[in-house]
Amino acid sequence: MALNMLTVGSTVKYRKNLFTFPCSLSSHHLNSFAFKIFSDGSLADGLRLSSVNGLWLDKPQFVNPSFKKVLETT
Repeated sequence: MALNMLTVGSTVKYRKNLFTFPCSLSSHHLNSFAFKIFSDGSLADGLRLSSVNGLWLDKPQFVNPSFKKVLETT
């Protein structure tokens, strides 16, 4: 969902850079990058990825109309 929000709210130039970045690296570099990003320091083998799909707000917030469809369908 975060990637969806990033791409909807960004400029065309930013989106092109965002999606060409993974293609510009070798699979070794991408694996190394992902390991550093998602490593949680545990002793378990491999990566452990957790996600939460929710948001709690303590007061009403207005949402940019371009984000509304993404939030409703994701």
